[in-house]
Amino acid sequence: MNVLVADDEKIIRSAIVKTIDWAAFGISSVYEARNGKEALSLFLQHRPEIIITDIRMPLMDGIELIKEVRKIASDIQVIYITGFADVSYLQSAVKNAAADYILKPVDPQELLAALEKCVKKSSLQAERREYVESMEKLVRISTPLLTRQLLTHVLYATYPSKQSVLDSLAFLNSPIDLEASYQTTIFSFQKGERFSQLDDDIQCVGITNIAEEILRKNGTGYMCHLGNLEFACILLLNEDERKTIQVLKSIQDSVLQYLGSSSFAVIGPTVEGFFNIQESFNYAHQGLQQQFRFSPNSIVSYDDCRPAAPQSTYTLGEETLLTLSSLVYSGNLEEANRQWKQIFTEASSAFATIREIHGLCILLCSHIFLNFGKRYLSQEGNAFFLSFISRLETARYMEDFERLVETFFQDFYTLFLSQKISRKQHIVSEIQQYVLDNLEANLTIKDISSQVFLAPTYLCAIFKEGTGDTINAFITKHKMDYAAQLLSSGDYRVYEVAKKLAYTDVKYFSNLFKRHFGVSPSEYMEKGIMP
Repeated sequence: MNVLVADDEKIIRSAIVKTIDWAAFGISSVYEARNGKEALSLFLQHRPEIIITDIRMPLMDGIELIKEVRKIASDIQVIYITGFADVSYLQSAVKNAAADYILKPVDPQELLAALEKCVKKSSLQAERREYVESMEKLVRISTPLLTRQLLTHVLYATYPSKQSVLDSLAFLNSPIDLEASYQTTIFSFQKGERFSQLDDDIQCVGITNIAEEILRKNGTGYMCHLGNLEFACILLLNEDERKTIQVLKSIQDSVLQYLGSSSFAVIGPTVEGFFNIQESFNYAHQGLQQQFRFSPNSIVSYDDCRPAAPQSTYTLGEETLLTLSSLVYSGNLEEANRQWKQIFTEASSAFATIREIHGLCILLCSHIFLNFGKRYLSQEGNAFFLSFISRLETARYMEDFERLVETFFQDFYTLFLSQKISRKQHIVSEIQQYVLDNLEANLTIKDISSQVFLAPTYLCAIFKEGTGDTINAFITKHKMDYAAQLLSSGDYRVYEVAKKLAYTDVKYFSNLFKRHFGVSPSEYMEKGIMP
């Protein structure tokens, strides 16, 4: 804080300057002036917060000096020094101004009291100015953020009322034209090469800054963060459509250059009026689901993403799942990959969304892992599957999904080969145990296939290779052994045993029994033959 002392009498001026402990008041510099004109010059040069001035001075009196000063600094603190004869004139001059006065001869205590009062007022004013400046700075800094938040509410139609939006726009002093034509483009960015998982927020700030700098130069719109690495670019349209594309391409290329982040963008339809931007946004957002059908760094219209026919849902049937699982499990990866690519082609022609493609990948790979890997792999298998799921979350394009699933097939099979336990023997044991546990059921190859999650053909081949016998022969043998036990107990008649073992034709059951034991069930009971 600084003080200016103006008095044409040197003795008074010097007394004031030399007798006061200025540092005690927090005052660092004191300037002296011999008249009003010199005082005004010093004020303009040093801008002191407090002026102590005589009323009567040559060239410019104290009243005139303060009038000129207040044109520049209305909150200046003033202490007038005056003679008794000037009191009435002075009282009139300072009636509506922040000023104090003391009479000559100057009483040191009175001057100190007046000075202390001025210092407090000046300090309070400085605090208020600092607060106002900080608030203004905060508003300047926050205005872009608040504007983006408001625009996001309009995009999702989550604002309380149109009037609340208008009030917010007025508060932000926004130049948004409510009647203009608008177009919303949604960008989906990939994680940049320079950013780790923990740097998403940093990358989003970088994307926002780059985009808004480009938009500011062109005076065309706003960039809103929607979540994750998705952004909505709201463009105020002009007659030159090519310029709009150039602006979007400039954003895309700059983010790729500086952040190493590729992207895909869908341009929504043009709408008339600010409050209709949600319509453009919704179309663009729907188009974003077709991202996997295009190349990275594409900018497409929502028309390019619309199906020619009503959209259908593509799903993987149980038989397809079993077939693919069997191919991977047996190591026939070439055929597994061929069939998987065919599925992708069919899914694309059905106009599946990126969520459906993601779901197809999860469905198949989880089917393989949960039904095979979880039973036969160690804890290492869990880590492998979780890693795959994590990588799948980052996939955006068709080639990403194809590559990740093919890699899953290869890595899964390699992990199986690294296990010391015979996988095929596990399957054979599972089949045998399932049959023994369900001898009273009408067992079929299809039932067993569903139980062990393998295609019937592959299932039969594994069992034959592992036992030298067919599954049906194994079923028949153990059903007949069980039938013999029941007949030997004396508690069942022949037709009851047949029914208990799920044979509806007693004659057929008897023929099987005789073929197995060389005697009919009745003869077996009479002779008491034990199996």
